[in-house]
Amino acid sequence: MQIIEFLSYGLSLIIVVAWLIYCRKKVPDPFNSTFNSRRHRLSGSDVALVALVYFATQLAASVILGNQEEPSQQRVFFFHLIHCLSQILVIAVIIHVAKKRFHNGLVGMGLTTAQLPKTIALAGAYFIAAFGLTGLTLFITMYICSLAGYENVQQHMILELLANNPTLSLEILLIVSPAILAPITEELLFRGILQNSLLKLLTRKHAPTALAIEADASATSTPRPIVRWAAIIITAAIFAIFHMDWQHWPALFVLGICLGYSYERHGNILIAIIAHALFNTLPIVVTLYLS
Repeated sequence: MQIIEFLSYGLSLIIVVAWLIYCRKKVPDPFNSTFNSRRHRLSGSDVALVALVYFATQLAASVILGNQEEPSQQRVFFFHLIHCLSQILVIAVIIHVAKKRFHNGLVGMGLTTAQLPKTIALAGAYFIAAFGLTGLTLFITMYICSLAGYENVQQHMILELLANNPTLSLEILLIVSPAILAPITEELLFRGILQNSLLKLLTRKHAPTALAIEADASATSTPRPIVRWAAIIITAAIFAIFHMDWQHWPALFVLGICLGYSYERHGNILIAIIAHALFNTLPIVVTLYLS
């Protein structure tokens, strides 16, 4: 298994290096014009509404679980049931906001099944790159922790529960939540709402003046690559911090950058959702069938 892990690290690095060489030679701007097609009227109140629903539902699930160190299977089942239902509610709220605020609704946000085979292929490529890079980042993080004398490795709660032979009903919830609902919820929330909102805010701050537009007819309010990278990086940092396992923050930050770039580059949030789902599903498969 360790050999496979290191091979994935090497493959991901090869993909990234090839991408850097290609962009340097042929693509001066690593993004296309999808920004203009993702016009929206998202405001701070929209972001606050989605965030409020997200936190409120997470809190409700935590109350169900309680503060017990080893809660009963029944309590754990209801916790994850509420968690799944809360994710569905957050998805519904985001879809409602997107339909109201994005030009052309969900399609305007980039949620489209057009050219689905190409979308799946791109998602697979981003998954391969992201999986190796995040794995390498996690390996380096664990090595630094060991040098600092911190040997305790945090394991994701869902993987720990799956490894302990849960009931069938609980196992289904433990698979559905990270493999399907979490990727949809988190990509719509972080990339669809937050990244677009940050990009709009940063674009306003760096938009060319009327005098500059008059002097240069090609000057527009379309953000420069550095502004788009800033939105991707800030969103990725928030995405990482929202997860509880601090040892995984650097790896999740790298994952967030990969997913954010895929969305900004292609304008199709389904690519990020599928890549995220593959990323979450692989550890589950390994835990259930290979461990």
